[in-house]
Amino acid sequence: MKNTIFTLTFLLMTISLSWSRPNKTVVVTAGNLASVLSAGDLDTLTNLTLKGSLDYRDFALFRSKKFYSLTDLNLKDVSIDAYGKYPKNTLPYKSFYKCIDLKNITLPTSLVTIGDSAFYDCTGLTSVTILDSTTTIGKGAFNWCRSLTTVILPSSLKNIGNNAFDACIVLSSMILPASMTYIGDYAFSSTKFDTPIPDSIKHLGIGAFEGAHITQVNIPPTLDYIPDFAFSDCPLITSVSIPNTVHYIGNDAFQGSGITEVNLPTSISSIRESTFSDCTKLASVSLPGTISYIGEYAFNNCSGLTTITLPASVAKIENYAFY
Repeated sequence: MKNTIFTLTFLLMTISLSWSRPNKTVVVTAGNLASVLSAGDLDTLTNLTLKGSLDYRDFALFRSKKFYSLTDLNLKDVSIDAYGKYPKNTLPYKSFYKCIDLKNITLPTSLVTIGDSAFYDCTGLTSVTILDSTTTIGKGAFNWCRSLTTVILPSSLKNIGNNAFDACIVLSSMILPASMTYIGDYAFSSTKFDTPIPDSIKHLGIGAFEGAHITQVNIPPTLDYIPDFAFSDCPLITSVSIPNTVHYIGNDAFQGSGITEVNLPTSISSIRESTFSDCTKLASVSLPGTISYIGEYAFNNCSGLTTITLPASVAKIENYAFY
């Protein structure tokens, strides 16, 4: 009887272990990921390491929501082959679209481009490691990843597309590498991280840091303009440094920010609509003798501003400029 109980217990443990596979390493070739994983793997795997090669067809398995337990994915030793319109070494469009259970991912060492919307609305994603060789993060790549706190960017990175990290509302740990040249529209809107803007930046998009938690802005000398809404609704910004290379500051560029002082360079000839509107902590403004135009609502609701000296060069002040 005891032997029977022992045998039955051992059998049950064996069956249980065979179905409980939290960790697994799988070698794959492009197009066969679905065939090398069993139904049990899809049901129970929490940590998966892939080695070999993948292509666009394999990422359909992740988008299909058939992984019920997968939280950690390591693709470091994977190469991505070309397939159809998707080139080699590119994470395809919507690769992990709405994979809400995925928490941590390490991307391939050979990856060059993270495709548009690759991780769109991955609400459970908390950490992403992007290894050297990646140069481009596509449009909306991590848009609405509302649990994402940490992203390690490689020194090879050059371009971050429109809305790439938009609405990553708890993203607090990220350093923009010195290699970067392009930041797209609303790329870091509503994020919590605070990082210097690299001196190598040549393009800054509309609303690039709108609603972000950056505290200090040093505009690099490589930029000749500050776009619309670039730093609007950034209440933690207390100071901004604008070099003489900047010739244009857009509408609402600093609207609702926490800046206390404005010193504009002589390269600026106009202040656009609502540029400094709702900057309630703004107490001091220095306008150069090159300013000829002040737009509507330019300093609207700047309740802390008590004195301003207008240079003789000012030819036109639009409605409600100092309302």
